[in-house]
Amino acid sequence: MKSIFDIKDSADLLTVISDYFEKALSVSQLDPSQKETLSELYERVLKTSRDGKYPDHNSYDAIRDVNIHIVAQTWGSTAGGWSGMGGSAMSTYYTFIIESKHLSAAFIYFGSRLCYICDMDDQYRAIKEYRMPSQSECKKQLKIFYRK
Repeated sequence: MKSIFDIKDSADLLTVISDYFEKALSVSQLDPSQKETLSELYERVLKTSRDGKYPDHNSYDAIRDVNIHIVAQTWGSTAGGWSGMGGSAMSTYYTFIIESKHLSAAFIYFGSRLCYICDMDDQYRAIKEYRMPSQSECKKQLKIFYRK
Protein backbone atom coordinates (compact mmCIF):
# COMPACT_ATOMS: atom_id res chain seq x y z
CA MET A 1 0.00 0.00 0.00
CA LYS A 2 1.30 3.43 -0.90
CA SER A 3 2.01 5.41 2.23
CA ILE A 4 4.21 8.30 1.10
CA PHE A 5 2.52 11.41 -0.25
CA ASP A 6 5.34 12.93 -2.28
CA ILE A 7 5.74 16.24 -4.15
CA LYS A 8 4.16 14.86 -7.35
CA ASP A 9 1.10 13.75 -5.38
CA SER A 10 0.90 17.21 -3.80
CA ALA A 11 1.09 18.79 -7.25
CA ASP A 12 -1.65 16.41 -8.47
CA LEU A 13 -3.87 17.47 -5.56
CA LEU A 14 -3.45 21.16 -6.40
CA THR A 15 -4.16 20.42 -10.08
CA VAL A 16 -7.31 18.48 -9.12
CA ILE A 17 -8.62 21.31 -6.93
CA SER A 18 -7.97 23.88 -9.65
CA ASP A 19 -9.62 21.67 -12.27
CA TYR A 20 -12.66 21.12 -10.06
CA PHE A 21 -13.24 24.86 -9.59
CA GLU A 22 -12.88 25.40 -13.32
CA LYS A 23 -15.33 22.65 -14.27
CA ALA A 24 -17.93 22.74 -11.49
CA LEU A 25 -19.73 25.83 -12.78
CA SER A 26 -19.45 24.91 -16.45
CA VAL A 27 -20.43 21.25 -16.29
CA SER A 28 -22.95 21.62 -19.11
CA GLN A 29 -20.06 22.38 -21.49
CA LEU A 30 -17.85 19.37 -20.67
CA ASP A 31 -19.06 17.07 -23.46
CA PRO A 32 -21.96 17.74 -25.89
CA SER A 33 -22.54 13.99 -26.35
CA GLN A 34 -23.40 13.69 -22.62
CA LYS A 35 -25.61 16.79 -22.57
CA GLU A 36 -28.67 15.08 -21.11
CA THR A 37 -27.02 13.93 -17.89
CA LEU A 38 -24.85 17.03 -17.60
CA SER A 39 -27.89 19.32 -17.87
CA GLU A 40 -29.31 17.64 -14.75
CA LEU A 41 -26.12 18.51 -12.89
CA TYR A 42 -26.12 22.05 -14.29
CA GLU A 43 -29.65 22.54 -12.93
CA ARG A 44 -28.18 21.85 -9.49
CA VAL A 45 -25.58 24.57 -10.11
CA LEU A 46 -28.31 27.04 -11.03
CA LYS A 47 -30.29 26.26 -7.87
CA THR A 48 -27.41 27.77 -5.90
CA SER A 49 -27.59 31.08 -7.84
CA ARG A 50 -29.67 34.05 -6.86
CA ASP A 51 -31.78 34.31 -10.03
CA GLY A 52 -31.66 30.65 -11.13
CA LYS A 53 -30.58 31.58 -14.68
CA TYR A 54 -26.82 31.95 -14.51
CA PRO A 55 -24.12 30.97 -12.03
CA ASP A 56 -23.28 33.95 -9.81
CA HIS A 57 -21.30 34.69 -6.64
CA ASN A 58 -23.70 32.51 -4.63
CA SER A 59 -22.85 29.61 -6.96
CA TYR A 60 -19.13 30.22 -6.51
CA ASP A 61 -19.56 30.17 -2.74
CA ALA A 62 -21.58 26.95 -2.92
CA ILE A 63 -19.07 25.01 -5.01
CA ARG A 64 -16.27 25.91 -2.59
CA ASP A 65 -18.00 23.90 0.13
CA VAL A 66 -16.41 20.51 -0.58
CA ASN A 67 -14.99 17.44 1.10
CA ILE A 68 -11.79 16.05 -0.39
CA HIS A 69 -10.84 12.40 0.03
CA ILE A 70 -7.49 10.99 -1.05
CA VAL A 71 -7.52 7.24 -1.42
CA ALA A 72 -4.67 4.94 -2.48
CA GLN A 73 -6.08 2.25 -4.77
CA THR A 74 -4.30 -0.78 -6.14
CA TRP A 75 -5.07 -1.74 -9.74
CA GLY A 76 -4.26 -4.85 -11.75
CA SER A 77 -2.31 -2.94 -14.41
CA THR A 78 -0.32 0.23 -14.86
CA ALA A 79 -3.35 1.81 -16.58
CA GLY A 80 -4.89 2.27 -13.13
CA GLY A 81 -8.52 3.36 -13.08
CA TRP A 82 -8.47 4.26 -16.76
CA SER A 83 -8.99 0.65 -17.90
CA GLY A 84 -6.77 1.05 -20.94
CA MET A 85 -3.70 -0.76 -22.15
CA GLY A 86 -1.14 -0.96 -19.44
CA GLY A 87 1.55 -3.23 -18.15
CA SER A 88 0.55 -6.26 -16.12
CA ALA A 89 2.17 -5.05 -12.90
CA MET A 90 0.06 -4.35 -9.84
CA SER A 91 0.11 -0.57 -9.42
CA THR A 92 -1.05 1.76 -6.67
CA TYR A 93 -2.25 5.25 -7.53
CA TYR A 94 -4.08 7.96 -5.65
CA THR A 95 -7.73 8.57 -6.35
CA PHE A 96 -8.88 12.09 -5.50
CA ILE A 97 -12.57 12.46 -4.70
CA ILE A 98 -14.10 15.92 -4.44
CA GLU A 99 -17.59 15.83 -2.96
CA SER A 100 -19.73 18.87 -3.58
CA LYS A 101 -22.45 18.97 -0.94
CA HIS A 102 -24.52 21.60 -2.79
CA LEU A 103 -24.37 19.77 -6.11
CA SER A 104 -24.75 16.37 -4.44
CA ALA A 105 -22.11 15.13 -6.85
CA ALA A 106 -18.65 13.61 -6.55
CA PHE A 107 -15.88 14.45 -8.99
CA ILE A 108 -13.58 11.42 -9.30
CA TYR A 109 -9.99 11.97 -10.40
CA PHE A 110 -7.45 9.26 -11.13
CA GLY A 111 -4.12 10.98 -10.74
CA SER A 112 -4.67 14.57 -11.79
CA ARG A 113 -7.29 13.86 -14.51
CA LEU A 114 -11.06 13.94 -14.11
CA CYS A 115 -12.43 10.51 -14.92
CA TYR A 116 -16.10 10.85 -14.06
CA ILE A 117 -18.73 12.76 -12.09
CA CYS A 118 -21.32 10.75 -10.20
CA ASP A 119 -24.37 11.35 -8.04
CA MET A 120 -23.80 11.13 -4.29
CA ASP A 121 -26.71 8.74 -3.79
CA ASP A 122 -26.97 5.58 -1.68
CA GLN A 123 -25.02 3.53 -4.24
CA TYR A 124 -22.14 6.00 -4.05
CA ARG A 125 -22.13 6.06 -0.25
CA ALA A 126 -22.07 2.26 -0.14
CA ILE A 127 -18.97 1.86 -2.32
CA LYS A 128 -16.89 4.99 -1.60
CA GLU A 129 -15.60 3.51 1.64
CA TYR A 130 -14.08 0.56 -0.19
CA ARG A 131 -12.99 1.28 -3.75
CA MET A 132 -14.03 3.66 -6.49
CA PRO A 133 -14.81 1.79 -9.73
CA SER A 134 -12.68 2.22 -12.84
CA GLN A 135 -13.76 4.23 -15.86
CA SER A 136 -15.16 1.15 -17.57
CA GLU A 137 -17.03 -0.11 -14.48
CA CYS A 138 -18.47 3.16 -13.13
CA LYS A 139 -21.70 3.13 -15.18
CA LYS A 140 -22.54 -0.33 -13.86
CA GLN A 141 -22.24 0.72 -10.23
CA LEU A 142 -23.10 4.44 -10.05
CA LYS A 143 -25.38 7.09 -11.50
CA ILE A 144 -22.98 8.91 -13.81
CA PHE A 145 -23.39 12.51 -15.00
CA TYR A 146 -20.15 12.60 -16.98
CA ARG A 147 -17.49 10.10 -18.00
CA LYS A 148 -14.27 10.95 -19.80
